[in-house]
Amino acid sequence: MAKLGAVIDDWMSSSQVQISAVQCWTSLEENLGVVPCTVMSMMSDSLTSSACEVDVCGVLGMHALQLASQSPSALLDWNNNYGSDPNKAVCFHCSNLPKHFFKEVVMDFSSHHRRHRRQGNTFGTCVGRVKSGAMSFARFSTDDLSGKSAAMPGRDALPTIPWKPLAAPG
Repeated sequence: MAKLGAVIDDWMSSSQVQISAVQCWTSLEENLGVVPCTVMSMMSDSLTSSACEVDVCGVLGMHALQLASQSPSALLDWNNNYGSDPNKAVCFHCSNLPKHFFKEVVMDFSSHHRRHRRQGNTFGTCVGRVKSGAMSFARFSTDDLSGKSAAMPGRDALPTIPWKPLAAPG
């Protein structure tokens, strides 16, 4: 994992790239034997936004938030299935969140990834509980058929709610 981090850092520096969208699932674990979550977490924590799953629109949102706040940004999956309350969303990921967002965090094997792959290839995710507090969010998307793009920015809060995460942060 350290070699991967060094190669990505060197490539980004020599190419003058400021953000990245990495094909992590499942290419790096199959070909290199690691998940890059911790490397990407460290990059985003040092204000070099990095999104997984080659999510270019996601990293653009991360970068916009990072530039606006001058603090790390993160990429989360979110949906409105917290019980019957349509005003609460479940936010999680498998996990490359910057340390900045965690109340507590450890590096571990990915429970999400190991359901599909050997455990030995899934080390490197950040597992923990996300801090509660104010949150700004943004999501960019494209409609390739019409050639249009859209953005959805907003502000809310991450409350302290008892929740057993499906993946890593929750």
